[in-house]
Amino acid sequence: MSRMVLGGYTMPDNPSSVSDLMTPKRHTAVVKTYSSIAFFSWGASMLGKQITLRWLGMTTDQYEYHQAQLENDTYMTFDPKDGSLQTYTVEMVDLRGEMHMETDGDYRVNVEMDLVFLSEGA
Repeated sequence: MSRMVLGGYTMPDNPSSVSDLMTPKRHTAVVKTYSSIAFFSWGASMLGKQITLRWLGMTTDQYEYHQAQLENDTYMTFDPKDGSLQTYTVEMVDLRGEMHMETDGDYRVNVEMDLVFLSEGA
């Protein structure tokens, strides 16, 4: 698998795990009525789906770059490089990671990045 690309940034290392990466999610709603329920289904798609990318560790510089992307508060193109040639427009909604300080430099461990899919590209 090639390295993932997010917002023009090629990941130096792919995530060590990804929550259910490219499986479409079925979108439904249930509304209670006086005597029953109304069930709505919009089918399965990637739109609106949230995934979590996880790394065991990354450099402080990499983490700060992603933090700046998060604070930029704008959508980005995500290419999972999964062989499908499909890209997505996503928004980063959260970034977490524990600071690990060492004598040879600081880095982040147990990093998690949450993305939400806004649209499908080419």
